[in-house]
Amino acid sequence: MTTLKFTPYSSALDTGFWHELTRRKLDIYRLDSSDRSIYGYYSNDANDNMPALFNVDHRCFDENNEISNQQQQYSVNGTLKLVNTIEEFKTFDIDSALKSESNILWNDFIQGNTLENPQKLNRFYLLIFADLKKYIYYYWFAFPTFLVPTSFNLLNPIQSIGERFSIDEITAITKTLESNQLHACCLHRQENLSFSIVSLKQAVQYLNKQSQLASEYIFIVNDPSTDPIYPGWPVRNLLTLLYYHLCSVEQLNIICWRERFRDGHRYVNHSLYLQLKPESISNIGDTMPSSTGWEKNERQRLGSRQVNLSTSMNPIHLAETAVGLNLKLMKWRLAPEIDLETLEKTRCLLLGAGTLGCNVARCLMGWGIKHITFVD
Repeated sequence: MTTLKFTPYSSALDTGFWHELTRRKLDIYRLDSSDRSIYGYYSNDANDNMPALFNVDHRCFDENNEISNQQQQYSVNGTLKLVNTIEEFKTFDIDSALKSESNILWNDFIQGNTLENPQKLNRFYLLIFADLKKYIYYYWFAFPTFLVPTSFNLLNPIQSIGERFSIDEITAITKTLESNQLHACCLHRQENLSFSIVSLKQAVQYLNKQSQLASEYIFIVNDPSTDPIYPGWPVRNLLTLLYYHLCSVEQLNIICWRERFRDGHRYVNHSLYLQLKPESISNIGDTMPSSTGWEKNERQRLGSRQVNLSTSMNPIHLAETAVGLNLKLMKWRLAPEIDLETLEKTRCLLLGAGTLGCNVARCLMGWGIKHITFVD
């Protein structure tokens, strides 16, 4: 049998997040480096060949979690750890942090909280050091998932739902899921090509009582992956959840739901259909398995990433850019004969560094001159 493999998340941090983080660090957090609750989100509408993006933007600090109300944006709870020094960042105990975050995820799994609220299928941990003098930010994401003592074996090769279902069936499934905003749910196949939505908790209860009816139930999970073979992290965590709670079933049917809207039309045929054979379903006990999830960097190695936003956030650089813009506008509109490159390379010597000398220097800088020497 073929073992199912998965595509990990690829983090995507919006510039607005860094602006809001900087404001909060200076005005609210200061030297307080305690853990803080934040939110991120993923979508299931990416184009082909795009990574499975996990997004964090300026809304992530919102206590009301407005992200959860957005169409095709599935919110994920997480923990922010904002340390104060680069040394603290480099020596941070990443194993303990991952274990702590995984423990929250696992407890929700085994206590049934995730069956009742599928939004708890995923969590993330975000470690950050912000160098606010240089506007360079170091960060590292973890997306916990479990190394369960069983394989997710495929009963049949992976198919798109366009290959597996008829047009009428796909239309019925799409219509049934039209108003569904859950991260995951279950469809119960009924007569006359119709389907009804069943919660994860109800589906598990039904299958534990009547496992022979497994073919009538199709679990749906919104999938951020665009790969034609490998589903994303939410699918992996859903399977772990189901393997823990289901007693014994002959097969498990999963649709990795993906949708796109183009020119006012909805496309879902590229969603994946999985049929799994859970042979070792009883091997997952209450003890939390080992976990993994720290994101690889640009070199595809385990390690942090960094982003340099000095060009868009450093006031000195912004002032220089503004001066350059003003001069270019003058050249275009008023004085096309001005040689801006010559002005920029010009060196000036000012005799006197008092009020008059400083004002003269300020005027020279306004004309793009950057090399000024004072003699007082």
